[in-house]
Amino acid sequence: MAEDKKYSAWRRRSHSVVRGALVLQSGNLGSRVVSGAGFTMMGIALRTLLTIGSMAILARLLTPADFGYIAMATTVTELAALFGSFGFSNILIQRKVTNRLQMDTLFWAGLLVGIGLTAGVFLLSFPAESVFGNPITGELLRILSLSFLFGGLTVVHSAIIARMMWFRLEFWIQIVVILCRSLVAIAFAYTGYGVWSLVAGALAGIVSGVLLTLIAVPYLPRLRFHCAYLTSTWRTSSSYFGSSMLYYISMNVDVLLIGRELGASALGYYQNARSLTDEVRGRLAMPLQRVLFPAF
Repeated sequence: MAEDKKYSAWRRRSHSVVRGALVLQSGNLGSRVVSGAGFTMMGIALRTLLTIGSMAILARLLTPADFGYIAMATTVTELAALFGSFGFSNILIQRKVTNRLQMDTLFWAGLLVGIGLTAGVFLLSFPAESVFGNPITGELLRILSLSFLFGGLTVVHSAIIARMMWFRLEFWIQIVVILCRSLVAIAFAYTGYGVWSLVAGALAGIVSGVLLTLIAVPYLPRLRFHCAYLTSTWRTSSSYFGSSMLYYISMNVDVLLIGRELGASALGYYQNARSLTDEVRGRLAMPLQRVLFPAF
């Protein structure tokens, strides 16, 4: 009986959340934007401190080559990430009115893309060994490919959080993710796992983020798919993909060249130095964009 009551309460909450996300409300928009910006700025400060602190510890426990190998693998995973949601989340966020069928369609589309990317990165890991001239990059990619499988589960859930402008919830999820990622990586590095500690930390962060998002947003997809709707979003998806591709090229050409010509150690020094400047840009511009996008 108690379990039935809990399930009924969960179902009521699920229907309430989904109904609330179907039509964007403009009431109290100014105060919601201010509140979201406040949580965003607080999150920027905490995430930056946690990231720099954990990197300082890991830099003492690991070698520059360990960071270099991860940077090499990242050039492949970031390229695959361009296809990750293919703008599916943004498509849901920007529509003032959506419906449950559209959410279900984009959930299954995102999951299928995630499965395809997992297989694609796994296969790309073999030629990547030749491109960078070492087998470690390929081994890392074969494990990191799992991140796309997990990421495909939360395309719609993340869009609902943005549509509802639940920036407080997003703040706490991001903090917990960074703590899990940092603590797991440091623990593995301390016990001598080398570059694999960074992989373990990355996967721990992804899995914790997925679990927290699924728990916080009680949306369950139905077994249905509207192919015509997905086709109608192609132009919008393509524009998101094109801009993301240009950003990827500008951010990874230097990593690719240094990794191939100078090796993992040189790339590790370069990547750690560049990550400090990336913190300023990535922690300021992108989070604030996430607040303003659903507001507009």
